[in-house]
Amino acid sequence: MKHKILVTDDSNVNRSYLKSILTENNFEVMEASSGQEALDIVVNTAPDAMILDLVMPGIGGLQILKMIRAKGYKFPIIIFTSDYKEETKRNCMDAGANEVLYKPTKPNHLLSIINGLFASLPTS
Repeated sequence: MKHKILVTDDSNVNRSYLKSILTENNFEVMEASSGQEALDIVVNTAPDAMILDLVMPGIGGLQILKMIRAKGYKFPIIIFTSDYKEETKRNCMDAGANEVLYKPTKPNHLLSIINGLFASLPTS
């Protein structure tokens, strides 16, 4: 069974890059270009994991993260950002992120993080 990963980023270039890595490695990828679109997909499709850009117009990534966690969703969420400040990472982790991944990232690093998160999930 393929894991479904929701990639949320307002940059088409970033979404395409992540999608190409993930699909080549047998993940099913859903895409959202805005926070509202991501929230709609989460409610209607329940992804297995999410990669979430931090800075987007409208609803930002940190706010989306908090909204998803407040609704009780527990799937892994990776923040994807170019903000290297330790305070930003701490805020994301405190809000419920499982990992913070910095742009740009190498495919092997991304896959290592995703596979590690899936491996640590309880099996049903």
